[in-house]
Amino acid sequence: SPGLDRPLYEIWQYEQFKNHEVLIKSYQAINKKRSHKGLIHQVVDNVVQLKVDDEIIEIPLDSVNKANLVS
Repeated sequence: SPGLDRPLYEIWQYEQFKNHEVLIKSYQAINKKRSHKGLIHQVVDNVVQLKVDDEIIEIPLDSVNKANLVS
């Protein structure tokens, strides 16, 4: 079974791991970056809201190239 660096594919997985730290790599730059590490804050309409430092970044699920929980 997947360990702490479990890959996330489906929207329900993001909901299951709310408040867990995740590393998301996006196809295109969001806020001038393609790699985002933060806590899964909320999932709304296939958009993952990631808390990075003190701001919320919205990443559409179809923009996600790769996502893994951070151990």
